[in-house]
Amino acid sequence: MSRADGSQCWLQLDAAKPVLLKDHLLAFYGTLRDITEQKESEYELAKLAQVSTNISDVVYITNTQAETQWINESITRMFGYRSKELLQQSPTYLLSGPETEQAEIDRLIEACRLQRKKSGILPFYHKDGKGVWVE
Repeated sequence: MSRADGSQCWLQLDAAKPVLLKDHLLAFYGTLRDITEQKESEYELAKLAQVSTNISDVVYITNTQAETQWINESITRMFGYRSKELLQQSPTYLLSGPETEQAEIDRLIEACRLQRKKSGILPFYHKDGKGVWVE
C-alpha cells in the first residue's frame, strides 16, 4: 500500500464478520495497523540469519551465563562437533586442553556475562583432541 507521501507500507487488516443482507455486503468492521517497521525488522533478521548460517567462521550466541544458545554449522568443519553437541555448553568447553590458560577462559566468561565482545588468539580443541589456534 502507498502512503500519502508515496512511500510504501505494510498493513495488517483485522476484520470482523461482514454484515450481509441477502448475500450482499453491507459493511464490515475492522482495523488497519501499520506493520512496516515490524516487516523491515524481520527482513533484516532474515539477512543476518543467512550470513550467520552460511559464513565459514564459527558463530556462537550465548546467554549471560555463558551457555551456548545457538551455533552455526561451521563448528563441524572446524572442530568436528555437531552444533547440537555444544548447546548449553560454555564456549570454553572447546578451550579445555594442555595449552589453555585459565585467565583467558575467565576473561571470555566475564565478557559473556557483561554482554561484551571478546577477541584474541586462543587454543581451541578439535573433537579428536588436536589443538586449533583461533582468532
